[in-house]
Amino acid sequence: MSSPNGNTRFLAFLHDLPDDVNEDCAVWTDKPNLKFKFVKPNRAAELWGAETENPQMDYEKMSRALRYFYKKKNCVLPTNKITKP
Repeated sequence: MSSPNGNTRFLAFLHDLPDDVNEDCAVWTDKPNLKFKFVKPNRAAELWGAETENPQMDYEKMSRALRYFYKKKNCVLPTNKITKP
């Protein structure tokens, strides 16, 4: 995840996730403004792990990457903070 290509790949994964009709782990809350929420965060992490060939991926690890993006201002944390269900 530290390479620029990895960053772009992660952002593309997040952008495409709510549009995936075969998975219901994220939904758009405001698509024009690119806002979504996780419905099944653990499933989203599994999919990201499959994408990156990392079977050890879990939501805790994926959320660490999300926090990195918030910190770098590549994403905006919603006012109602993301919490693990």
